[in-house]
Amino acid sequence: MRSFALLLLGATVLATPAVASNDEIRAIVERAQRIKQQAVTQPPPAWLYGKDAAERQMSMPDAGPAAGQPPRDDGLRVKVLASWALGDAALKELFQSVAGREDVQVLFRGVLPGETFGQGVRRLHAMLRDMDPLPNVIIDPTVFRDLSVTAAPVVAYMDGANVLAHATGLTSPEFIVDKVREGATGDLGVLGPTVEVVEPDLIEVLQAKAKDFDLEGYKRRARDEFWKKARFDELPEATERRVRSIDPTVVVTKPITDAQGRVLVEVGRRINPLDKLPFTQRLVVFDARSPGQVGIAAKLAAEVQGRRRVTLVMTAMDRDGSWEGLDKLEQRVDGPVYLLTPDIKSRFKLERVPSLIESDGRAFVVTEIPPEKGKP
Repeated sequence: MRSFALLLLGATVLATPAVASNDEIRAIVERAQRIKQQAVTQPPPAWLYGKDAAERQMSMPDAGPAAGQPPRDDGLRVKVLASWALGDAALKELFQSVAGREDVQVLFRGVLPGETFGQGVRRLHAMLRDMDPLPNVIIDPTVFRDLSVTAAPVVAYMDGANVLAHATGLTSPEFIVDKVREGATGDLGVLGPTVEVVEPDLIEVLQAKAKDFDLEGYKRRARDEFWKKARFDELPEATERRVRSIDPTVVVTKPITDAQGRVLVEVGRRINPLDKLPFTQRLVVFDARSPGQVGIAAKLAAEVQGRRRVTLVMTAMDRDGSWEGLDKLEQRVDGPVYLLTPDIKSRFKLERVPSLIESDGRAFVVTEIPPEKGKP
């Protein structure tokens, strides 16, 4: 089932200057619409939904040009500017009349006053739930702005971003198409009953929020809260020195083939990644909350400084210390420190810390080093 298009400008507008020009806003909208159009221009094949859907698709109203008229340019589109003030019954009738037509869009200026965007979306979803195919509905205030529309409905014939003709009080795409074919342009006047557009301009709402948004404060709070939410993969402290050898060899259980199906690696073959990718660095894993473990990490890093790459990984740190605590830790061990991840823990079968991981020929060597009591 095709879904209706709902264009949310919020995230994009918040990233633009606090007061964007109409041209800038229109460019944002058109870019989003192009992305959406790529997904909906070609309807799904009828066989996907069965015979009934195929018959419905065949009986859909013809949106093409009249006999004798030149083919319509893909950039031409009918837009119906609507408002929730029209009432549910009138809007449902409008949606049903344009359902499945890719040449027609129904536009809203925003959501109702006091309503969140999510609430507006859910209300629209509820109205469209049983429609198949669905209408093309978006939230886009730009045409409302261009035409200074304060009353709905308005039907407009577009050539790209340009309005060729528009009429107030009507929702019929056929009416405006016929008028343009007859040579009519511009404002064709008020030709039917209207209601006041009650939705605030979404762009103005977002820009007002952008002005009041404390970006620096938001970044600071996110930065400060990171350590409160960070996931620590803690390990017990080593109480005795222990050296373990880990063979990284794996046995192929399924044949590895190339794009043509030729077998590159047969079943049963044993592969040791150290044969192709030597492990030349020194990996040190420690608990940053323990002064003794921090001291061992600093010593192990200093031993090979300038000669080998050292990667320092911590299982945990003092959450209250935040980023200042991390800065002090990195000064103490003279290098960047990373958080232990489950894949590193699993790959080297880590059991206790501090642990030193190096390679010896075709195996990894994990050395657990207990801190000396009473020594920082």
